[in-house]
Amino acid sequence: QLIYIGKSINIKKRIEQHLKNRSTEKAIRLSKEISKIEYDLCGSELIALLHESYLIKKHQTKYNRALKKNQFPYGIFDEISEDGYLYFVIKALKKDSPTPLIYFSTKKEANAYLDKIREEYTFCQKYCGTLPKHKNECFYFGIKECLGACAGKENAKKYNKRVQKYIDNLTYKENRFYIINKGRERKEKSLVLIENGVFKGYGYAPYHFDYLNTDQWNRFIDFHKEDRDSKIIVMNYLRNKKSGKIIKF
Repeated sequence: QLIYIGKSINIKKRIEQHLKNRSTEKAIRLSKEISKIEYDLCGSELIALLHESYLIKKHQTKYNRALKKNQFPYGIFDEISEDGYLYFVIKALKKDSPTPLIYFSTKKEANAYLDKIREEYTFCQKYCGTLPKHKNECFYFGIKECLGACAGKENAKKYNKRVQKYIDNLTYKENRFYIINKGRERKEKSLVLIENGVFKGYGYAPYHFDYLNTDQWNRFIDFHKEDRDSKIIVMNYLRNKKSGKIIKF
């Protein structure tokens, strides 16, 4: 019986941590119940996350209960202000919450992301972050890092057009592409398939597989049904992409 599933770059170190962990009663029980350890190589962190999520749901392992809960309890939403400007707001997610633009593990992480896109896209702090209540104009307008939405220098139509362009690029709705990354060994590469905006599955191909037409690449894919977690995992990867490449088809 599988009792726990987890991912790690250094498996030996991670197992030793589990065996030596005496901080909680649950950790002690887990270490005592271990009788056999197996592992799957994944090649990339993206596939490791997708594979971990899939196996936990498949086997319903009792010591992964925390992971079955919402790992991304905060989200960023877009709303319209009283003066007609699109603005971003961070909210804690509830069962009846609509789908946010992006999910986050912590509110601090969400705030850091808003600060990042404000700087990158010259969005106004008033509508992308938090403006002190006693301020009418944001700090960044004063140092010319805001185009002046807060000061009436950039009208709502023009500002909203820039924000909407960012929102449109944030999602992969209707897109068809592969995410190509490292494989489990040097002789192969890993693939994740997104088709019509839906996660379809992942797999591995020979290193020089790209001589084939892209419509033949799906022979390497182990197909899975998209769920909320797999969608979040792919969205977060695309948001923070540090490795791999996107091949559209």
